[in-house]
Amino acid sequence: MNNTLLTFLYNYLNDMHIQSLVTTGYDFDLSKLDMGLRNTIFAYSEEKSNNRITEIEANTIYHITDYYDCNYTFFYLPETDNYLFIGPYLYKAINDQDIIALMNNLHIPAELFSQLKDYYFALPYVLDRHSFQLVLHHAYSNICHNDKINSLYLDLKNLESEDEYRELHQFIIPNDPILSMQLLEKRYTFEDLLLEAVTNGNTYKALSIIDNMVSSHLVPLEYSTIPEYKNILISFNTLIRRSIYLAGIHPFYIDRIYNALNNEINTMQNETDIVNININIIKSYCNLINTHSTSTYSEPIRHILAAIEASLTSDLSLKRFAKELFLNTSYLSTLFKKEVGMTLTEYVNKSRIEYAKKLLKSTSLSIQNIANQSGISDIHYFTRLFTRETGMSPRVWRNS
Repeated sequence: MNNTLLTFLYNYLNDMHIQSLVTTGYDFDLSKLDMGLRNTIFAYSEEKSNNRITEIEANTIYHITDYYDCNYTFFYLPETDNYLFIGPYLYKAINDQDIIALMNNLHIPAELFSQLKDYYFALPYVLDRHSFQLVLHHAYSNICHNDKINSLYLDLKNLESEDEYRELHQFIIPNDPILSMQLLEKRYTFEDLLLEAVTNGNTYKALSIIDNMVSSHLVPLEYSTIPEYKNILISFNTLIRRSIYLAGIHPFYIDRIYNALNNEINTMQNETDIVNININIIKSYCNLINTHSTSTYSEPIRHILAAIEASLTSDLSLKRFAKELFLNTSYLSTLFKKEVGMTLTEYVNKSRIEYAKKLLKSTSLSIQNIANQSGISDIHYFTRLFTRETGMSPRVWRNS
């Protein structure tokens, strides 16, 4: 068996947010595979669960559609006693009208609508059925080292009579909304993972989690109006803002980004804007963590670093900070060098030169003006300092 291809298939399904389960032995019991649907909404017993697929053919992929328009795929894993079950998944996004029609056809009590809606909106859906099945076919062919793989399509509605269906599908209305509760737990788990990724500055992981939440409809993009989604995004922005603060970022930096993002949220007009703002929120806060995290610094040093970032043209002397913090200048000087790795003067000068480089690169301001905005009014001192830090004068650096 080609384990490399099997690993590829697992990763592919994970990226599609489709559940995959390996079982020991063949047991096609959907109550164990459907993410809680049958065990929640009807009195399902194993004694009544008749396995309609009695023989499994070798080198065959089985594609199953059940009564609830959910799809599954399974096949035997060669050289093992295992089977890979894939699903449930949908072949289209489902809406309220689809759910109501299905409930009417299957005589499902109206009281279950809310839970079924949560369930269906949480299922992944495959937009291109042909391409998805083709990937599964080619992957399985390579796993088996066999070019002649069969595909068998089964609709469970065609495998039993109406009387058999009614015997197996006796609906109940649970005292608690179990399906909805399970999905809410899943959403909270995703939110915890998302906040952890952002507070670690892991942009790729955070964006992947957001994609998972949207694809799984834990963030119901297509079922919310623009005003509703504005409220969702503002709450999301506030949630991350608080987590970033607890991670050690100074409020000065947080509020600057938080307010800019809220302005962007308030001006969004369509779903494309929603997606872009989601991405921008993640990238903005991850970048903030990666560039301004002071969680490893003591409170006095965090205060000084925030003050330097806030205004390079103000008094950034050791004497000023010692007075503000009620600390001895000698102690504060030693503490700053120990935690930051350089003296306060060196750090301030580096910060001013870095800001000057940005202005030289992005504006046509005069050298004198740039020196002033960087907090060094003496043009001659500015030039000497700049040359010492970069190896060239401001004018040469700009031209290069």
